[in-house]
Amino acid sequence: MKIASSKGYSGKLQVPARNEGVLIYPPAERFDDVLAGNMQHQEESYLFDGQFEDYDFQGRRFRNLADQCREEILRAAVTYTSSYRNLSGDRARWAPSSPLIFAGHQPDLFHPGVWAKNFAMGAFAASRGGVAINLLIDADVPKSTSLKVPTGSPIAPVLERIALDDVPLAVPYEDWEVMDENLFRSFGSRVTAAIKPLVADPSIGMYWQKVLERSRSEKHVGLCLAQARHQIEGEWGLQTLELPQSHCCETEAFRWFTAHMFAQLPRLHEIYNASVTQYRQSHHMRSATHPVPNLLEENGWLEAPYWIWDTENPCRRRLMCRLRGDELLLADGVGLEIPLALTPDGDAGTAVNQLADISKRGIRIRPRALMTTMFVRLLCSDVFVHGVGGGKYDQVTNSIMHQFFGIKPPEYMVLSGTLKLSLSQSRSLASSLRSIKRELRDLKFNPDRFLRHAFTDARSQKWWDWIESKDHWIRTPKNSANAHTRHREISRSNEALQSFVAERSQQLYLQQKTIMAQLHADTILSARDYAFCLFSESQLMHYMLDILPKAL
Repeated sequence: MKIASSKGYSGKLQVPARNEGVLIYPPAERFDDVLAGNMQHQEESYLFDGQFEDYDFQGRRFRNLADQCREEILRAAVTYTSSYRNLSGDRARWAPSSPLIFAGHQPDLFHPGVWAKNFAMGAFAASRGGVAINLLIDADVPKSTSLKVPTGSPIAPVLERIALDDVPLAVPYEDWEVMDENLFRSFGSRVTAAIKPLVADPSIGMYWQKVLERSRSEKHVGLCLAQARHQIEGEWGLQTLELPQSHCCETEAFRWFTAHMFAQLPRLHEIYNASVTQYRQSHHMRSATHPVPNLLEENGWLEAPYWIWDTENPCRRRLMCRLRGDELLLADGVGLEIPLALTPDGDAGTAVNQLADISKRGIRIRPRALMTTMFVRLLCSDVFVHGVGGGKYDQVTNSIMHQFFGIKPPEYMVLSGTLKLSLSQSRSLASSLRSIKRELRDLKFNPDRFLRHAFTDARSQKWWDWIESKDHWIRTPKNSANAHTRHREISRSNEALQSFVAERSQQLYLQQKTIMAQLHADTILSARDYAFCLFSESQLMHYMLDILPKAL
């Protein structure tokens, strides 16, 4: 099986090390080329290896399905966003024929480098008469239900985990409702108290007030977090739309895409695993879970790159499929089995309707990461803006699309940034630490050098005999007969001289301890992955509205 190359992006995708840095790849000046190229591919119906305009999603041609998808997704995004933001002044420019710029992330408290994607895609869309839509990946499970917060003092900072809620980590954002009302409501004040010694005016207070306001009408925690953040973006002049992945999955276009993927699962399964395996080999990865696990095959069942769960048991499970006569069985491995009227060559219309009925019963069928971006890049967007991780791993998606559909995959952009709570001193501190370690080593193995330079009357000192003894043995040529004695006598001299350099050694050890403590503090204070709400509003606005636009 021929696999499309996954090289090209990975060597260039490194998060910026410096504070207020921005990574954009391909470079921002190439955005119009990427947009024009992708839109041209759409106009040509992705002609590549064959007549892709004739590609049949088992009852829907590609062009018709793409048009339907863009219309449904845009309408859903407008409907969802208008439920908590006033969009009356923006509706005129929102049309499915406009350039659609997408990004996506979990609805959590991400760091400013992730947030920068929203401002970048908003700027790209606004300057080109397009629409920016941020997809909230609420099918994912929270990595944590607490927030990492630096506290203590600038000299001796420590990290503290502050709980947001008490909910099982296996519950996806889509079904995460507040379990501990006291924890949730007091979260903002507890985070403020912790961060205050280090950040005088953290934005968490302003932000959490908006979260609590949203919680009066929105019961899902992830969406409360996202809506409050999106309201702030609107106040800062950013005109974008947002849409939960779960809402996207309720469109007919998505169900048609999914039904086709299920019907063609044996072929998709083979291509998916081959592409993942080649990516691991190309990037010398040993982990079986990176970039994603291979799909399983068990006793005639094939794993689909989707999740399944239900509202009664909101814990994600693998979705397994097996063809049985003229129907396809879906199973979750814990007792749930769902038949679909679906075959590899038949019309998918009935299965699409069945998927809608399944959803009404509270059963969630959601795509995994690679399938999510495949759907959006193929049928919804003109340009997708990834972060660094997504940009690397979506090379696998490129390979799958190339194999499965026979197309040249649409190009995507990668953007990430770095904003730190405080400026790093690590470079100068590390240099000082290296100098101290070198001198300590020299005092251990060459104490005579220090003593010669430290005392103008070195020859009159009581340790001079040891230096002369060492000099004698160093001048003595080494041979097999004297090697052991020579080494022993030089070592004896060095050991005897240690008491005379002890004061200097002690000074250096104290300096080393101080610098190591400073480095530890610096490591805590200069990390780039703190949640955006820990920063001051002025620092965030400066980065998003002043620094970032200059890079675009």
